[in-house]
Amino acid sequence: MKNFVLFLAFTSLFVSCAIEGEDVADRLDFDRETFNTARRLWLDQDFQNYSFHLAGYPSGFRSGTVIVKDGVLDRFIMDDEVDAYDNLLEERVSPFQLEWTDTISGLYEKINNARAPSPSGGFEWRSRIEMEYDDTYHFFKSCFRVSWPVPVDGGEIPVGYNGYSIVITDFTPEGAVRRLSFDRETFNAERRLWLERDFQNYSFHLDFHDYGG
Repeated sequence: MKNFVLFLAFTSLFVSCAIEGEDVADRLDFDRETFNTARRLWLDQDFQNYSFHLAGYPSGFRSGTVIVKDGVLDRFIMDDEVDAYDNLLEERVSPFQLEWTDTISGLYEKINNARAPSPSGGFEWRSRIEMEYDDTYHFFKSCFRVSWPVPVDGGEIPVGYNGYSIVITDFTPEGAVRRLSFDRETFNAERRLWLERDFQNYSFHLDFHDYGG
């Protein structure tokens, strides 16, 4: 999210410096060639079963884990939910969430269809999309988009920007070995100290939480 705020601030400076006399014929700034290459490499792998963590902006987008089975969206488990039921009920989430909670192939398709907003009211909208890709599995790791108004024929500049960000992490294909993050050295030292004290009679309270996975 911090990166997205910085990106908006940079774009604001860019517009203030370059708005007059700018050719607005190409209203979407997007490296489509790199995008098409990454998308093709992703699709060529034909992943049918996998999971990943999805986060996004604007505010109200609730992050969570997307589970894909047989190539289609199977479940979405929000980070603040324990039960693995379908969290995409319309009364629970925003329209943006409903649109952008999808398989990676589906998200690629949505971005592929991106266009700058249509001109209206004496101004046009310029848009920029910046993306980062995974070098191993070729899904996109982040997609940042921002749009801003550009006056036409001396029109006034309306106030406001709009944009979104999508971030993918923890991609796990079916059958992949999940890596365990564990400070085993400290664990072994504490275990050894406990065993050396050789307690034979004691009591304690035990609590258990199952977070799934």
